[in-house]
Amino acid sequence: MNQLTVTQKLGAILLAILIAIVGLESVLWDHDPALQNLDNIFALPSIADPLGTDQFGRSNLARLSSALQTSLFMVLLCVLTSAYLG
Repeated sequence: MNQLTVTQKLGAILLAILIAIVGLESVLWDHDPALQNLDNIFALPSIADPLGTDQFGRSNLARLSSALQTSLFMVLLCVLTSAYLG
């Protein structure tokens, strides 16, 4: 009776992947998403920058992780607010 549907399972897996990306980036790489390195613009993916860099030499993984942290915090805030208000 408490079985999860396929859609719910996929949603839980996706959420776990997103949280893992945020956690692993902060533990393994810990780049500042705003730090510019103009000697390293449009770098291809490497061990140092797994998703490469952008036009200002910023780490795409750090920027993605920062955006995910903000988005997941907003989701948590909305869920808690709606649960509290009923």
